[in-house]
Amino acid sequence: MKRSVLALALVLTLSPAARALDVNPPLHVVWKLTPAQAIEGRVYNDFITPITQIRLQVQAFDASEQMIASKYGYVFGDLTPHDSRYFEIRHVPAAHHYRVVVESYVQQQFPSGHTAPR
Repeated sequence: MKRSVLALALVLTLSPAARALDVNPPLHVVWKLTPAQAIEGRVYNDFITPITQIRLQVQAFDASEQMIASKYGYVFGDLTPHDSRYFEIRHVPAAHHYRVVVESYVQQQFPSGHTAPR
């Protein structure tokens, strides 16, 4: 059975420079804010099974830490073990700082029908 894992949050620093933060296996994200007001980066699969249907959320915050907007995006295709895939979420609202959240993903099964041990 496929399992979805929801709401793995990546809380990132205030600087709009490139960021990287580990999440408990199986994913970590590296991203940056572009001059065209887009969030772009890569999602890395640090696990031993493929991951698919990765949904990201960009949360925009003002200087007082209040979320003022959010926008969703997807990492298209299957993310094979120990590989990465590019993503871009365009037209994010202007904000003081951002948080990228891996909202959900599906861990694919081994041929035996079992997911990898955690």
